[in-house]
Amino acid sequence: MDETEYRHSHRRPWLLTGVALAALAVSLLVPLFWGLSTGQLDELQLSAGLIATLICAASALFFIDRALSRTVVNAEGIHIKRPARPRFCPWREIASIAVLEPSHSQVTLVLTDGSLVTLPAPAKSADRADASFERGVAELRRRVKTATSPPR
Repeated sequence: MDETEYRHSHRRPWLLTGVALAALAVSLLVPLFWGLSTGQLDELQLSAGLIATLICAASALFFIDRALSRTVVNAEGIHIKRPARPRFCPWREIASIAVLEPSHSQVTLVLTDGSLVTLPAPAKSADRADASFERGVAELRRRVKTATSPPR
């Protein structure tokens, strides 16, 4: 079985947004440190600056994770490759493939223990029909069936 890789179709805008938010978080920290070192910040300004920085940093991590995440399917199973939390699901642990949340369709693995694992890709947005998403789901279902069916 050959290896197939699925990536989010909008990964470039996600990555650019994440990098911009990370730059914004850093640019918010500079005046905070300057204000702390000169003693020109009161507690309210410091608190507001730290909260804004944390929101920007968390958002940056979310967008960068979305941009760099991918799904790799090969003979052993499905590899979910994310920057911070990679995961591997062997074929024997996958019960079925489901498409949950039709408003923002993503592929979810239903594992034999009943737990659900959402794949980062293939995915489609709700604003348009996506033939490549449908092909990806069909291919994943075919591979699960092939890998889990007993040999003839």
